[in-house]
Amino acid sequence: MQIKHKIDSFLSEVFLDLGLNPEHDRVIDVMVKYYTFGPYKPKVTVTGSEVVIDVAVDIIERQGPEYKRALALCDQRNYAAAKKILSDLIDKNPSVSEYHRVLGQVESEEGNQDKAIDHLIDALRWDSHNGWALLMVGNIFAKYKKDTETATKYYDQAISCNTADHISLTNAAYIMLLDDNISKAAEYINKAIDLKPDYPNALMVQGMISDKEGNKRTAFNYYIATLKEIATEIAMQGIHGYSTDGTIYRLANVPGKKFTGYEILAWYYVSWAMAMPEMLKELRLPYDREYELAKAMVK
Repeated sequence: MQIKHKIDSFLSEVFLDLGLNPEHDRVIDVMVKYYTFGPYKPKVTVTGSEVVIDVAVDIIERQGPEYKRALALCDQRNYAAAKKILSDLIDKNPSVSEYHRVLGQVESEEGNQDKAIDHLIDALRWDSHNGWALLMVGNIFAKYKKDTETATKYYDQAISCNTADHISLTNAAYIMLLDDNISKAAEYINKAIDLKPDYPNALMVQGMISDKEGNKRTAFNYYIATLKEIATEIAMQGIHGYSTDGTIYRLANVPGKKFTGYEILAWYYVSWAMAMPEMLKELRLPYDREYELAKAMVK
């Protein structure tokens, strides 16, 4: 399917991100962002005062369901089946950067870091602005290769391409902090907080940076801010109550962790007790005795 737009002041009314009198590169960037569907990016060309967008609808309809199936298999940790689908998709259409990126992620999950890098580099050959691929390569070099110099090149490239998100930047900051590269950790975490000021993991890492710098009071304030965000999310999610019948819960602010009803109620109480003790009575959770016992055991 081909879409055509005249580049004029009205186009800036329809696509506000263009701004007034946009340069051709800006028009291309905005159109690619808007007309991208999952991993399928359009071909965008500018000729004179017209921008033409070619959307591969047939590929989306034909390959989209298989790609989604591969992602679902990854979530189920059925990596062998996911790899087969992804390899087949790449054989049919190697130009989709995300096919290579996800395959690289699977190899990394299975512990094959060199293979993972190969696939991620392929992803970048097809789309050098693939932020997830850039950040994943950085993570592999930092975490498994212990090569933070190379990792930093990929992190910085993701940032310069404006493709880094607050979660990835926070992860990069944490890795730099583990390497005692405090200045670089601070650079990344500041960008993460600029993107999402209330992201708890970023606040936590900011607290850790302050702690490393000897600013104990500032660190404490960041830790409390982290707990407040988590406590607020738990409260909003559990507005109709939490079940202890085996239901599994997740928190956006604690990615990758699953909670039983009992566990999330414990987190609920503790986060409020530490961050908002004056509101603790509002919870009406009978954990006072257990909480005091737990604190005594920790001490």
